[in-house]
Amino acid sequence: MSKRCHSDESEALSAFKAAFNDSGGYLNSWVNETDCCTMWLGICCNNQTNRVVSVEVGHYYIQDIQGVISDSLCQLHFLTSLSIHGVIGICLWIGWFLAVCLTEPMLVYRY
Repeated sequence: MSKRCHSDESEALSAFKAAFNDSGGYLNSWVNETDCCTMWLGICCNNQTNRVVSVEVGHYYIQDIQGVISDSLCQLHFLTSLSIHGVIGICLWIGWFLAVCLTEPMLVYRY
């Protein structure tokens, strides 16, 4: 079975994951050998283009993901929804992301 996920987006998501200390194991399903569109928790792809359109990391009740949020998310050009919950230190990063990475005017950000 071939992968749906585009390799550039899989690499961007892997770099995003690598910047975290995920002691709760939320990102354990993000394994390079698997398809990010179908096997990675919190990743949603467009069914026709197979491009990543949504990233959801963490849960409201989890506070155990720490690290630097990688600018690799800027490589997800078709991203329309970003939900990050329980990531310590996220607030300082929001403005930077919106100013530098926002190429999609319909992006919805939740934290």
